[in-house]
Amino acid sequence: MYVVGTGRDQDLERVTKFLRKAGGITINVVNFDVFENTTGERIIVRQLTELDSQKQAGRKTSAAKQERDNDRPSIESLFELADRNGVGIEFRMVYEAATRHGLYPRVHKWSIMYTPPSNRTRVLICAWAKPRRNRFDIFVYTPGFAGFFPISEHEAIETIGPQRRTQMTMPQVEELDRNLDILFKKIGENQ
Repeated sequence: MYVVGTGRDQDLERVTKFLRKAGGITINVVNFDVFENTTGERIIVRQLTELDSQKQAGRKTSAAKQERDNDRPSIESLFELADRNGVGIEFRMVYEAATRHGLYPRVHKWSIMYTPPSNRTRVLICAWAKPRRNRFDIFVYTPGFAGFFPISEHEAIETIGPQRRTQMTMPQVEELDRNLDILFKKIGENQ
């Protein structure tokens, strides 16, 4: 099934994901933007989807891909960096909590960005291996959970707190870990 339009609604995203998971029904959503030039002609431009971007990325030469992969740090090297910087335990706790609930760990030079499995370009949580103000540095994008999982933004904020970049102590990381368990339990109940 294809749905074609000039805008994309978050509810449509949730419905297509639900139908794909629950019923095995694949719905492709194609977006177009319509522009009018100075002569009154209308121009239709198709937006790229994540799948389109992946196809284009697959066209890169294997040498370029190999070079890029060699420059990317491993999760283990980030764990070691976090250990050297005194935030290794907190860094690992976030990794274990996020991956336990199926979030994808996207490795960057100084951090791990945890993304929804359905869109690995969107950040839900980002944890840095280097402390900030001598504390564990983390970003939590609470509204993102509502965009990718069957939970309201209000319920997500109520459970794990508002969107924030903050420096956390060990008890705060432990609380975030517990709250993520509660959030994903609610998500499971809503499916």
